[in-house]
Amino acid sequence: MTASVNQTSNSSPKILDVGCGQNKYPGAIGIDSNPRADADVIHDLGVLPYPFADNEFDEIICRHVIEHVPDVMFAAEVDGGRLLHSPGWPIHNDDREVAFPVGIEELTATQIVKLQARAPGQNSDSFKRIVTKSVGDLVEVTCPGYDGLVEMTQRGVTKASALAVLAAGLGIHSADALAFGDMPNDISMLRWAGRSVAVANAHPDARAAAGEMTLSNLDDGVAVYLERLLSGMRNAKVEQVRKRGLPPLIGS
Repeated sequence: MTASVNQTSNSSPKILDVGCGQNKYPGAIGIDSNPRADADVIHDLGVLPYPFADNEFDEIICRHVIEHVPDVMFAAEVDGGRLLHSPGWPIHNDDREVAFPVGIEELTATQIVKLQARAPGQNSDSFKRIVTKSVGDLVEVTCPGYDGLVEMTQRGVTKASALAVLAAGLGIHSADALAFGDMPNDISMLRWAGRSVAVANAHPDARAAAGEMTLSNLDDGVAVYLERLLSGMRNAKVEQVRKRGLPPLIGS
């Protein structure tokens, strides 16, 4: 796994080999948590930030980084609605008929719609930072939950981009869209929609991206918001009818 970052000159690129072990890439600076590794810097790869300046390297190599995140597992959503996953991946009852355990070699050799990585016991935000530092310029990296789960999609493929395509086909402008969200993977959608609402118990980043707040999902926050919104719209319509001296709306 290799990630390229901004190269600022025509000289030889400065390369960082993350989790280099005993096989450091020629000419690279190696960082590893194992003191017996052929590394220039010994550092716990699960602890951020790494001891380097921002944008110091032109290229980052992560061939062995997986071994430094304990018990990491992978799953991939592929064409046809199938879910290929590492042994031990938690499967919901609704997914059992489409979920198939495979080895990492088969999983990575398959054309993938969305790749998921799970590190049990890891904080999702910390795990996301590790993944983003490794491959963040190659894929979209985000968190759908708190349980050490990170999702990766092709660059530019987000909830916002999907909604933009769907809305364009229906002739709906983003300014007329209403979106609800609770996790970081909703942020692009919340920023795209003309009106965005986060539930009260949403992730802090989702709350920051939303324009409004409603009750938590445990208190039916989305339903409460919609009931109030539709009630307000109906009351406004009734008032318009009254002012025009027209017959009352049915049920008003």
